[in-house]
Amino acid sequence: MHRATAIQSIAPSDWMQVALHDLCQPLTTLECQLFLGSLDPVAERAALQEAIRGALVQCARLRLLVRGMQDRMMESDIELTEQV
Repeated sequence: MHRATAIQSIAPSDWMQVALHDLCQPLTTLECQLFLGSLDPVAERAALQEAIRGALVQCARLRLLVRGMQDRMMESDIELTEQV
């Protein structure tokens, strides 16, 4: 099961905590990759390109996680509207 789908199956009282935790993981990785890329001011071009590629992968992960959170929020809004 995809992680965003798994978040949607969690109880409403717990899903935000899980989603925020999931956001922290790629943010930490992104921060580390960018930091490592900045350590050596004369770093080889290939090393910098690799750090940038890794950072872009983490940005894509973040975008998917945020989209999953947005979807869950929309579902919650629809459920609340239907209950009224």
